[in-house]
Amino acid sequence: MEYKFDDGLRAHRRLMKAYTSLLSSESYKSVSVKKLTDTAEMSRAAFYLHFDSMEDFSYQCSQYLIRKISKQMIHWLSQGPGMIEYTCKKRNLLIDETDRELFRQYVRQEIYFPGYSSFDTLSGMYYEFVAERFSVSVEECKNNSNLNFFIRAFSASIMDSIADYDSKKMSRDMNYVFMIWNKLLPEYQLK
Repeated sequence: MEYKFDDGLRAHRRLMKAYTSLLSSESYKSVSVKKLTDTAEMSRAAFYLHFDSMEDFSYQCSQYLIRKISKQMIHWLSQGPGMIEYTCKKRNLLIDETDRELFRQYVRQEIYFPGYSSFDTLSGMYYEFVAERFSVSVEECKNNSNLNFFIRAFSASIMDSIADYDSKKMSRDMNYVFMIWNKLLPEYQLK
């Protein structure tokens, strides 16, 4: 499935802010296109210009959040273990409050998309990071089962810290991530 959500489009940001607001007071199942567009002060035609349905919109938002949070994680990995505390204390997050709040709602309401893999969304970014950082091919990264396992485990553990925006927990989780990375992937030592 192609990704349609573009953070640079004002319409997408308005819809996402409206969706975040609606999810804070009601179940995602009760949010209709009409409610969303009324809250965003947009026409339904504008919504359908970008998305096929509410499910498509919600899915696209989730993929956008996964990509954005993964970029943050890769940013942290590229900084190295020596910068963890400083980075987390500075709350050096590439995601804004709207993104964080929408992510919290997805977690709180357990909004998932059966049949779609979040791993497919984020794995490519990690493969590219490892390939660029360690001068290996993306294909070699794809075939590394330890790297694939790490990506899943890392993503699951650190996303919770990002949702809570708890710098101590982020720092603790990141230290753990670097330790696991260096044990699980000795051929790709992060310094």
